Amino acid sequence: MNRTTFRTLIVATFALAVASCSGSTSSPDPGAGGHAGGAGGAGGAGGAGAVLTPTAFGQKFKFADNELSGWTQASADVDPAAFDVYTSTDDLVGRIDGAADAYDGFRVAVFQDLMGPDPQTCNVVTMDFVTDSRAADKFTSQKGPTTTTTIPGYDESVAIASTNLTGINVYANFKALYFELQMSGYLGSDDNLDLNKATSAAAQFLGVLKTKSN
Repeated sequence: MNRTTFRTLIVATFALAVASCSGSTSSPDPGAGGHAGGAGGAGGAGGAGAVLTPTAFGQKFKFADNELSGWTQASADVDPAAFDVYTSTDDLVGRIDGAADAYDGFRVAVFQDLMGPDPQTCNVVTMDFVTDSRAADKFTSQKGPTTTTTIPGYDESVAIASTNLTGINVYANFKALYFELQMSGYLGSDDNLDLNKATSAAAQFLGVLKTKSN
């Protein structure tokens, strides 16, 4: 199967997983509505000890091409909105087909669509929840019966994953930041999920995100 087929297969699975796991009550969104521009957001440290504008936050967490070897931002012909910054829950939910109330309470969020060695893809969502406790609450809300896959090098209190049709959905929390990785294209030669390969790749992504969080 090609990349487009993988995307079609996993998006419904990911949306259902988010809807089933998210059951906590979230605080109101402290940020401004809509897509982010150059103006600063209200509150939040962006995980770096200083308030970052939405645009600056997006650039801080954007993966440069080959920052992870073999991984690049999806081209415009594959995904016209491969990288975008959001300050509105509705806009973000519309982009990732998530549950309507699953992402309330963030100040600013970054979505990026990354393409790795064919057919591997990874959608990365980074959210600033302003405080460590709110980000931790969001992470905790994603834990459930299906999130039993561990990521090498990370305690379950920091990162956990569930499986999808061709990969894994990863949930992680560093400081006031919450992350989701929707990874696909990890079937082995026997057409079964190569979980070791998927979780190893997830650990590499989380390593980069953790460094960016400092």
